[in-house]
Amino acid sequence: MKHLTDPNTFFISFFNPISGYAFLLIIGCIMLFCSGQNRSCSCSVVAVDTFIVASYNVENLFDLNRDGTEFSSYIPYESNWNQETHAVKLDNISSVCAAMSADILVLVEVENKTAAQQLQKALRRKKHRYPYLAIGEEPNPTTTCQAILSRYPIKNVQGHGIPKKGNHYTRNILEADIVLGDAILKIFAVHLPSKRFPESYRLAAGSVLTKRLQQLPAGTEYLIAGDFNSNYNEAETFYTERLDDTNGKTTINHQLNTVRSPPGQWLDFVTERELVASTDNRYHYNLWLELPENRRYSYRYHGQYNTLDHILLPRQLYDATGLSYVDNSFSVFTWQGRLLYDGVPFRWKMAYGKKGRYHVGEGYSDHLPITAKFIVGPFKFIDTANNTAVSRPFPGYNSFETGYEGWLPGSKRFHLTRDTVAAAHERYCLRIDGRAKRSTTAVYCRIPLNRLSTGVPETLRFSIRGKGRFAIRVRVDYGKWYCYTGNSFSRTIKNTRYTDFSSSQWRDLQLQLPIIPSDAESLEVQLRAAGHEDLCVWVDNMEITG
Repeated sequence: MKHLTDPNTFFISFFNPISGYAFLLIIGCIMLFCSGQNRSCSCSVVAVDTFIVASYNVENLFDLNRDGTEFSSYIPYESNWNQETHAVKLDNISSVCAAMSADILVLVEVENKTAAQQLQKALRRKKHRYPYLAIGEEPNPTTTCQAILSRYPIKNVQGHGIPKKGNHYTRNILEADIVLGDAILKIFAVHLPSKRFPESYRLAAGSVLTKRLQQLPAGTEYLIAGDFNSNYNEAETFYTERLDDTNGKTTINHQLNTVRSPPGQWLDFVTERELVASTDNRYHYNLWLELPENRRYSYRYHGQYNTLDHILLPRQLYDATGLSYVDNSFSVFTWQGRLLYDGVPFRWKMAYGKKGRYHVGEGYSDHLPITAKFIVGPFKFIDTANNTAVSRPFPGYNSFETGYEGWLPGSKRFHLTRDTVAAAHERYCLRIDGRAKRSTTAVYCRIPLNRLSTGVPETLRFSIRGKGRFAIRVRVDYGKWYCYTGNSFSRTIKNTRYTDFSSSQWRDLQLQLPIIPSDAESLEVQLRAAGHEDLCVWVDNMEITG
């Protein structure tokens, strides 16, 4: 029996009479299998070249344990939340995650560690192993939390609590380090308060995050991902949603510095090129800017498309060392349309019956996942034209190539739309349409004067076409109004007088501005619409010249 205890003799006996070719084939298969399992092995150091990060709000991934903190619709064995519907929900969400095949999953609206572990097991059954888990259950108790599933080791997991505001705790901020060979990527997973609450609630959570960012050692490579409950251009939209109780300051734009402009002014978005050239650690690039505006959405509410889910990147992921973002790799994952239903996210379905709401057992989530790719190596621009398209001219010039550029509705009865139909210049112009019961401000814009590069401004120039009865007026630093009237709006009067305007072609207007003091900070421009009149006009190429 000696040949069974001697390893060398054992292998020779085991494979005899199998040929040496068969032996090599089996060894090769074993090596191939090990290579394929490399990413999910439990070793502390894993060789990494490229990896994908995904952020996904899975819409209430609850377990079947009765903890007493569940939403009413997810109390186990009530509302048809039972073994069958839970199994469908788990299978659907794990199928989405498996189809994405991301290396790191940042998940939002997971009930707890048990629910996250159940998802881990469901993914393992689909041959997608995520052996490492971080959960954001602490320090404060919340109904749902964030989770990170990773194919790479996770260490230094921390939860950052938000001071209690109102009757409930805001979800904790989850921080975790992902070990990628010799490099470490720190991830902050967030789920800011919903839009049932005003901006001050999100600002309170953002303060905790920004304070932590300021404590990071220089050069720390990190990203921020999750559901911010804010649009990429939140400061241009939240006024009309009655959420502004912070004087124009927003978490995503001003606290996390995805724009360079101060609150209350047009949004001067931070670009990738600015991060490459910058030494300032405050700024972040929002990856939504890589997509055309008509593709910027991961959520829809009341017919409006929103960008509530985000991945924000600092300048450390745009340098020549360590980890880097792969330019233009950001995308919204729809699974070849499977995650859409009539063009909107195919959310987890609930219906009403005799006993109230119940789970139908169909659908996925009311959010779409977003993904981004990263490499170990220096950052490289791929599409320079796309990047320069999000770089705005100096304040005082509106070409509307990347957004509303500071223009805001003055009334909920008027709508702003970036339009590609016959723009006066480049690709976009601004469409203004609506009808009010009484005369009111349709739209307005406050332009900072201290950043103009042309000296003291004297003339307001812009192109306009369309039809309506309206007036144009301006004021400096909240002073008195100067109103313009006449066919060319060239006459200045003290009181507002409305002009009937109609032109199917672009008309260039030049409005002589009042004398502006050298210490003036801003110029406000308003377009006021007459009551009981339809207004539909397009504006482009607004410029202040000296």
